[in-house]
Amino acid sequence: MTSSQNENTPKTSKKRNSKKTLIIVLISIAGLILALCAALIILIAVGKHGLHSGDMQVSAPEDVSATETEDYIEYEGEKYTLNKNIVSVLFLGVDKKNINEEKNAGANGQADAIFLACFDTKTGSIKIIPINRDTMADISLYSSEGNYSGTKNEQICLSYAYGGTAEESCENVKRDVSRLLCGVNISSYVAIDLKGVSAITDIIGGVSLTSIETVGSFKEGQTVTLKGEKAVEYIQKRGNDIEAATRRMLRQKQFLTAFASAAGNQLVSDFSKLGTFYNTAMKYTLTDIDLAEATYLAKCCLTTNLGSSIDYISIEGNAVAGEEHVEFYADNNSIYKAVLECFYTKVE
Repeated sequence: MTSSQNENTPKTSKKRNSKKTLIIVLISIAGLILALCAALIILIAVGKHGLHSGDMQVSAPEDVSATETEDYIEYEGEKYTLNKNIVSVLFLGVDKKNINEEKNAGANGQADAIFLACFDTKTGSIKIIPINRDTMADISLYSSEGNYSGTKNEQICLSYAYGGTAEESCENVKRDVSRLLCGVNISSYVAIDLKGVSAITDIIGGVSLTSIETVGSFKEGQTVTLKGEKAVEYIQKRGNDIEAATRRMLRQKQFLTAFASAAGNQLVSDFSKLGTFYNTAMKYTLTDIDLAEATYLAKCCLTTNLGSSIDYISIEGNAVAGEEHVEFYADNNSIYKAVLECFYTKVE
């Protein structure tokens, strides 16, 4: 063997070892990616199973003329069938700084923001029914000992107050909103306190919008980036006139749209952020949606339909000055149309 051959042998061996190391690293990375993908697929499948359940037909109010069968509903000359791809989530903004602070039934705070979001997990579309917090509805009442004592026609925001715990309060609102909306099935709920609004707004870097009303420290037409307490002020502040709650609901809708757009864009670029968002929100939130279900909904809808494409289905009605508070009386035909729009598919 020549001296030149002896000199080249170690170099060749080093090159081969480097290639082997690179191949092992690449295989490991590929395996990790496959494992993460498999975990995501399993998470989505579990979430799908947990949310798609309990679909049911609705019942029209007595003053609404409709034909209802097990297979379809006929209303105003059109036929509709139940869309079983819909997952509905009731979003509640609670006027408390700590959602887990428990008081006696009747004194547990109010649901100042009520939005029913309907996710079509097949098409990715999102429709939301904003519910005026002053809407007069039959709400379930409970004694301080937690015993059911019937229903009373009051503002629906007060439904939250009658739970002995935060979970009972959420279930109470969920039940009463379902009753208001012709008995439609509501899959899940998410309730967030005031500190939570600050926290989830900050984690996405704030929400930018143009103020649609002069209220609090905001001027109509002013462009702002809401963070921390400013986000809370924008969606909570209101006047004392009859239309104050309606105008505040419009600001809440505007904030929700901007938030969904900002969060959705971040998930599009890095879906792994969902876990961070979820874990941060859980410190200030009560929900029966677990991470698997949140992953399923985000994958189906939020990453394909950002805030600008959310469709809001309004419920018409009249606001009047009651003996103590403003009272909003929803039009039953408008309620029924909103339910058909969100939970049913028109038969062509």
